[in-house]
Amino acid sequence: MSSGTIHTLSDFVQKMEFEKNILNLTGESIWIIDTEGKTVYADRATADLLACSLDELLQKSVYDFIEKELFFIVRENITRKKLDTIEKHDFLFKRKDGSYVWLSISSNPIINDVGDVIGILGIVSDATRRKKIELSLRESERRIKSILENVSMIAIILDRNGNLTFINNYFSKLVNKEKESLLGLNWFKHFLPERNREDVKDLFFKNIHTGNIPSYYENEIINFQGDEFYIAWNNSIIYNPDGEIIGVASIGQDISVQREAQLRFKYLANLDPLTGLGNQRAFQKHLEEYINSMEAESDRFSLVLINLDDFSGINARYGYPVGDALLMSIGNYMKEIIPGNIVFRVGGDEFAFLVKGAHNKEESVPFLYRLLKRMKQPFEVELNSVSITASIGIASYPEDARDKNEVLKCAAFALYQAKIKGKNQFSFYMEELNLLAIERKNLEEELVGALDNNEFFLLYQPVQHIQDRRVVSYEAFIRWNNLSRHLKPATFLPVVERTGLIIRVEEWLLEHVCALLRPMENNAFSQIFSLNLSFWSLQSKSFLENISSCILKNKINPKKIQIEVSDSIFSEEKSYQKRIFQSLKQLGVSICIDNFGLGKISLIDLKKFSIDCVKLHPELLKQSFKNKDFLLTIKALLALGKAMNIDVVVKNVENQEELEFCRKEGFEYGQGFYIGVPIKL
Repeated sequence: MSSGTIHTLSDFVQKMEFEKNILNLTGESIWIIDTEGKTVYADRATADLLACSLDELLQKSVYDFIEKELFFIVRENITRKKLDTIEKHDFLFKRKDGSYVWLSISSNPIINDVGDVIGILGIVSDATRRKKIELSLRESERRIKSILENVSMIAIILDRNGNLTFINNYFSKLVNKEKESLLGLNWFKHFLPERNREDVKDLFFKNIHTGNIPSYYENEIINFQGDEFYIAWNNSIIYNPDGEIIGVASIGQDISVQREAQLRFKYLANLDPLTGLGNQRAFQKHLEEYINSMEAESDRFSLVLINLDDFSGINARYGYPVGDALLMSIGNYMKEIIPGNIVFRVGGDEFAFLVKGAHNKEESVPFLYRLLKRMKQPFEVELNSVSITASIGIASYPEDARDKNEVLKCAAFALYQAKIKGKNQFSFYMEELNLLAIERKNLEEELVGALDNNEFFLLYQPVQHIQDRRVVSYEAFIRWNNLSRHLKPATFLPVVERTGLIIRVEEWLLEHVCALLRPMENNAFSQIFSLNLSFWSLQSKSFLENISSCILKNKINPKKIQIEVSDSIFSEEKSYQKRIFQSLKQLGVSICIDNFGLGKISLIDLKKFSIDCVKLHPELLKQSFKNKDFLLTIKALLALGKAMNIDVVVKNVENQEELEFCRKEGFEYGQGFYIGVPIKL
């Protein structure tokens, strides 16, 4: 505007005619004042904005349209123009009709040809709508900040660079700093842990750029002392009146306690609470991760399943607290010896671990032998020295299986084979064993169903007085009415024992024998009924209670019940057997030792345990025909039995020759198919 020769404001106004037309096209207007604020020139648009005529406007000063409190601000602004400064300001003008209008004025100094400022050119536009929006936004912001100031949550506002422009009292107290010292600090530099600072920062700037801020977000923050807090944020983008993103407002709730509980729950969800080992869920996840990490064909691992042999007997004998303590001891031992300390308890008495990089099965054999050897040694738990063995099944991936379910199934088959081989064994999976394992598994399931469906029944084999063939007692034998299998007891009873079903089966046996004796009491039968029970039943905590209950319920004479046990149980702790036998004797029940003569029980044990009857091992009778030493032994046992008032029964008398031999040698009692086959009663 200073080009050409300008001596006065009139000269300048004349030169404005062309520019005025251009400004009218843009929606802006002109207002020229002198250095005292008096209007020198204005266009119709400016007059309309001030609600007056053009003539009226030309007679007025800028000060006629402003409130007194703005005088000094406007005067200072005019003074600055004398220093040749260009500025743009919003001013509130009072119009002729008493209403107000916001005008945005870009003020430019008018300079004459000698360099003096002789007036001010104002380019004017109506800013009322924009100012109302700004004031509304400012009022909303004020109200929001007032609310946020006192909520018991974190409230912050970040500008586009991540600097704090607002914080509330709650956050100030959380970080233990005055609010004034926090404003302007960079959020990422001062309040995010270093480990994830850059990631969160990059995400923030990316979201600011795209305008897509997640409404919900969780992350850790720190205070100046290094304390960490886990915060759940609700975020909103802040826009200026022009729609540009200027920052982010966030409200955060400290969920550190909930987060810790959540992590604890997640941890416990994968933890066996008794042993502290990973549980079945953790094992499945770990196994899947192992398989997914197998990148090359040469990568492989072995899955090892460990099952404690006859663990139910430990619980029955010592009680559940001792059983739990034993599991904890075994768990601790396994953590020490398993490679990588990664071992899982996947069932009540079953553990599992994975061995990565086992290129052939033979590599693990020495370790498996050491494991079995240690497991066999006693564990000192709850003032008890407890012995237990384990069976182990091993399957390899991908040699034996190509997916998770298949490798689990193969390891289970191998474990089953170890059990079949006699326990305290390990077995590697071999495909040809599948059919046999499946068949045995089916048999186990059928036996469980047999008990529930009442498919078992009893036969009774008599024990006779050899001289007069009088029946003195019966031994109860269990049979299975299964038309599809026709299995002998020697085939299915070991399976019953191995599966832990033996205790339930023998409880069923006791109940049925006692029920049978009740009507026989009315007929005055004098025979004793012998029940052959396993070591597991004797160990059961409910054993004595069950016998006593059956006797009382059926109102039978306890002297008619004889508990028959194998002499092999005396390989265990004898003090326990003594307590059981003493309790049985107190009930009035007699005790018989089966297969006596070749085992570990001594004659002293017979007296100490108050044994009423022994059944000689069948081998003694067979060898007596061939070897005089055996004959002398069997005669000595007969004589000692009479001296100790113990009945001696010769078992497996199968023909007339054996029966005559027993008569000749003076044996009183015999049992066998030649004397009497098992019958129904």
